[in-house]
Amino acid sequence: MEHTQHDSTRNPYYPTNSRSTTYNIDDRLSDSCNRLLWSPTISDDYSQIADARENNRTTIPILPTQSNHYQRLLGRSEPNYPTHINSKNHTNWSTTGETVRHDQELLLNEDSFHGFKSHCDPPFHVHRRTPSILLESLIQKVSTIHLFTMTTTSDNSTSDIPKSIPALIQIQAIRDEELSVVILVEVQHLPHRSTPLFQQIQQLCHTTFSRHNKIMAWGDVISELRLFASFSLFDLSHITNHLNLQTNFTNEWNKVHPHTFECMNRYQSVQDDDKPDDSLICLVNSDDLDNDLYHMDSTSDFTFCMCPDSIRPYKNVHSMWSLKMAIRCTFNTTQDQYIRESPIEYAISDLVALTKLYIYWFCNKFDFLDRNSMDTSTSTSITHHEHTALPLYFILSDSHGKNLQSTITTPYYQIKTRSISGLQWVNTYDYTLCTQNVLNSPSISSILSSATGVLFLIGTNSVRSMPALRIIQQVEAIVNMIRLNHHHIDHLGKITIAATFPCLKVSSCFPTIDLLLNNINLYNQQLEILSRRLGFSFLDFHITPEHLHRDHLHLQHQYKNILHTTIVQYFDSIIAKQIKSPQSQHRTSTAITRRNKRRHEKLKEKQQQHILTRSLSQSWTIPDIKNILKHHAIKFARICSVANHKIRIQFNNTKDQQHADNLISLTFFDDNNFAIWHEQK
Repeated sequence: MEHTQHDSTRNPYYPTNSRSTTYNIDDRLSDSCNRLLWSPTISDDYSQIADARENNRTTIPILPTQSNHYQRLLGRSEPNYPTHINSKNHTNWSTTGETVRHDQELLLNEDSFHGFKSHCDPPFHVHRRTPSILLESLIQKVSTIHLFTMTTTSDNSTSDIPKSIPALIQIQAIRDEELSVVILVEVQHLPHRSTPLFQQIQQLCHTTFSRHNKIMAWGDVISELRLFASFSLFDLSHITNHLNLQTNFTNEWNKVHPHTFECMNRYQSVQDDDKPDDSLICLVNSDDLDNDLYHMDSTSDFTFCMCPDSIRPYKNVHSMWSLKMAIRCTFNTTQDQYIRESPIEYAISDLVALTKLYIYWFCNKFDFLDRNSMDTSTSTSITHHEHTALPLYFILSDSHGKNLQSTITTPYYQIKTRSISGLQWVNTYDYTLCTQNVLNSPSISSILSSATGVLFLIGTNSVRSMPALRIIQQVEAIVNMIRLNHHHIDHLGKITIAATFPCLKVSSCFPTIDLLLNNINLYNQQLEILSRRLGFSFLDFHITPEHLHRDHLHLQHQYKNILHTTIVQYFDSIIAKQIKSPQSQHRTSTAITRRNKRRHEKLKEKQQQHILTRSLSQSWTIPDIKNILKHHAIKFARICSVANHKIRIQFNNTKDQQHADNLISLTFFDDNNFAIWHEQK
């Protein structure tokens, strides 16, 4: 693969738009047909890790092409129709021209489709010259991610080489809707299999293509990777949780765009016609009719579809959507010409297109972070996520939280973590590193809307660049903003902010360690005071300078478990206060009996205060009295006594007593009313 020179301020393994390509003349690889497979080189700013052969380099300029293939396609029209092609090829020739002109029109009227965004990391090239430290960092990154899209690239076959040559594996590790890592594995430029570097690359691929991860591709994942299995970078049997986005997109598109009414009733006119006098009997291949006539519904494809191409571009049940058509129909855009002419950019654009389609069509069906920790059972179709009833706590952290698991589940609650390196309370230069903007992003705002509480592990990047008192003002504004936008987090203790760790990495604002530590101590003191004033919780991890790594900023590896342990213990204590004791939840039968007895005594005292007395003739019996009271919808508690031609009726409340008093006259239970009552029955 060819690699362009790059600016020293950028990722050394990210190709730029330079118009010259650097090759290592002494390090060429040639195949049996003497085709040169150029090995990757390292830029000048990384010359300290290059070997002596890097001194012998030749820069070969990329010359402009003699004829632009894309422009020739734009010029295809009926007047230019070549006479030497047949009618079938003529149709394909014309259709290609119309498609290219339609793409050109989209580019003129709409924004072109771009793979990269500012929040995505630049792509990393993996080959035999990739530094070991970079591979170690990539392995660490992908180990916390469980959702990947992938594509592959192979050199086209020729008459001399009938089989395609595997060239590139493109991988996008998706942490969430806004952050991802793109990795390009150049299989033709791998180190020898006996070297430690190859083992690191192999570990990276094994970590990516594991049973615990979901792998998505435009087509069958296993078929896509089978040609690359011979490089021993991964085990195909470990890829058990994979998803064919092409098939799932087709199903989802058809659900949203069912057949039109006219299309579904296209046979109606034929059925209503009078039958002709003469009949023609034909023998027809029934295999061609099964899918069209016996499986007609509003979503399935069939050959005789009459729907517009805008909603049903494919008319055959066996047709498969192309990725380009899916992008065009979903986003009403297409790739620009430059990306088409740049193989690397084109490959990465296809890769990111998969992710954009996945996010657009399927992300609203279940929480994104849950997919990064989803169950690893084999799945070939997208299923709805079953949301748990456990309380959800969300952690937003800077790079200190990068080693925390993205999802931690306990029997009593669930924790979701989002770690962004360089995150500050307020960053006026990069909005992606500003806490306020991150909280207002759709993905994080969605999590907060269902969160029980939120913990912020932020501050180190802020205290190194601005005074403590100014940061406290920013924190106060952000706390008020959260409570304004998410009323369920407005209660006391729902928001927790951690004390900032010690830091010995000086900055231009604080050029000495003493000045920096004083600013950190002042910030923590004022933060604790602010927590009492605004009613949020203050959490101290009790980190000391002895815990710091030699970079004077992060924790040493052996102390990283302090964060996980302290966080779990903290949320355990919160849940413990909310859970009632087992004694109050599970009463014994003796306790229930005592409680019921007390309730009955209270009710009896209350009923004695609501008694109605009436005269009673000897003709009335207790069953007759109860029946006539029920007949008149009179709610009574009990008939307490019948004596001396008097009846005493108890009620549960004043309202029922007054209702009965209005209906039951003083002569209600005399002999005359008794006779009338029996006649009515």
